[in-house]
Amino acid sequence: MKVCSRCGETKLLDAFYNDQSHADGRRSACRPCVRTLRRERERQTNVRNRKARSNGLDAWGGREHRPSYLSAVESVQWYIDHGVIDTSGECWLWTRTTTEAGYGQVCSDGRVRPAHRFVFEALTGRDAGEHLHHECRNRACVNPEHLVPMTEAEHVAMHRVALAA
Repeated sequence: MKVCSRCGETKLLDAFYNDQSHADGRRSACRPCVRTLRRERERQTNVRNRKARSNGLDAWGGREHRPSYLSAVESVQWYIDHGVIDTSGECWLWTRTTTEAGYGQVCSDGRVRPAHRFVFEALTGRDAGEHLHHECRNRACVNPEHLVPMTEAEHVAMHRVALAA
């Protein structure tokens, strides 16, 4: 027998889900209470998502999403038009999600990719190859004119020379 932490009723152990993180191997809330909690959370999430979508925003970040039907070139133009790519300076700066190292990230075809590779391939029509070198040394830059495709060996050698100087 066990007391449910949510409804306070004493129930048989079979009325609780298994959970090895608890000392007795069972969750602290009974199955009906867990189901009710899940339904309530799902309802709250759905309400939040509907409100956000009705305003044209993402439910989590409050940002508008790029329509998935756009081609790669149209996507880059959408990013520029919506301020995701700041083209006001020499470098075109990615203003959204970046890695810890400072490279922009974009979700394309269901996977996260480096933004500079996505923009380079979309606007030049060329494969980026193994590595793209930022001639401007700005990792957030996605300007294809600042990006040079090269092999890993060339890239490593270039950075060794730069570090030695």
